[in-house]
This record gives sequence, structure tokens and C-alpha cells, in this order.
Amino acid sequence: MKTQEFIRRLRKLARRKGVEFLFDKAAGAGSHGRVWFDGRVSTLIVDKRELKSGTMRSICERLGVDPDEL
Repeated sequence: MKTQEFIRRLRKLARRKGVEFLFDKAAGAGSHGRVWFDGRVSTLIVDKRELKSGTMRSICERLGVDPDEL
């Protein structure tokens, strides 16, 4: 899954659960951005490549999200 698709799915999940979601590319350095989900924060690489499954699972873990919900 590409990074932009991952962000869209997180945003939809946040709406379904009624929790706070914010993505700010300016909060990261270079090609990184920050994502906030229900009070938890993680850094995310923002580029056009595929997001590796291990990286995606690690980000989901930090955010308290089950990857299967996406």
C-alpha cells in the first residue's frame, strides 16, 4: 500500500471510531511527516513508493491500530 493510501485509510478509521486524526507533513524533517491518531503519535515517510508491510505494522502498533481494520 502506498503512503497516501495508508493515510486515507487511517483518516477513515478515525472517523468511524470518532477519534482525533491529524497528519502534518511540516512536522517532520525532509520526506517525513507526523501522524496523530487518538492521542498517539508516529513518524511516517511520505513518498510515492510502497509502504513496506513491516513498517506499516510498526506504525499501526505505535498508533494503537489493528492493521486488519485498515
